[in-house]
Amino acid sequence: MLQEEPEWNLLQPEKQKRIAVIGISRGAGATFASTTLAFLLQKSNFGETARISKVPVTYIQMRQPEAGKPLLYYEAGLDQRFGTNSFAESPGESSRLYLHKGINWSVWRHCKRNGDGGGTVFRPYLETVPGEWVVADSPPLDTLKKYDLTVAVIDPLPASVYAGAETYEILRDMETSGLPVLWAVNRDNEEVNHSGMKRFLKLKEYVSLPLLDAGVIYRAQNTCCLPAELMDGEDFQAAAKLAEQVRKMTGQPDKSI
Repeated sequence: MLQEEPEWNLLQPEKQKRIAVIGISRGAGATFASTTLAFLLQKSNFGETARISKVPVTYIQMRQPEAGKPLLYYEAGLDQRFGTNSFAESPGESSRLYLHKGINWSVWRHCKRNGDGGGTVFRPYLETVPGEWVVADSPPLDTLKKYDLTVAVIDPLPASVYAGAETYEILRDMETSGLPVLWAVNRDNEEVNHSGMKRFLKLKEYVSLPLLDAGVIYRAQNTCCLPAELMDGEDFQAAAKLAEQVRKMTGQPDKSI
């Protein structure tokens, strides 16, 4: 069992900043973008090694994983850190938080239930989680008005762009109606046809998330950490712009990472 971080106190700000992260197509990278954003928001608030006594960021996994697909609970090694403890579903139920790298993790996990074998469990309550920031991974489109900002993640692979066209149009219509949207192109690289992608989507401005080497993904899971923890150099600086833009669009001051 990995060493657990200490119990920390809940942070109850006057106005919580809530960020929704939506992939316009399946597999666009909403979970990578949202976990990276949560990591960068925490790091820019308190530094890489600072010890703090409050919860600045909660990551909440809104979409239940599909049968046979991996769970973030295991991908990030959270099972090694939290063991078989139950996740608190509201601040009033328990003072025990599920913290790693200064982030409170509210995620789906496997469990054994009485009489019906194994399954996944978790009820994602947006209104009850603590934190100065809440980063919600893949909430339903009809709930986006609850959030201060929606980060829309695009996979620039042509087939994925076409597959996400309908969701993209829905988000564009919502943006035209006043919903704040930050467009993010995931897995951006020199082989992307940027002019064709922007022309097809009528996209003017966006931030880029890097195409990571496959070895980084393997190393992250082998060492029970997030891919964002292993990013450095140009990859890290590209991803850091996502957090900078989120701060800017939600009225928060810029902080260097």
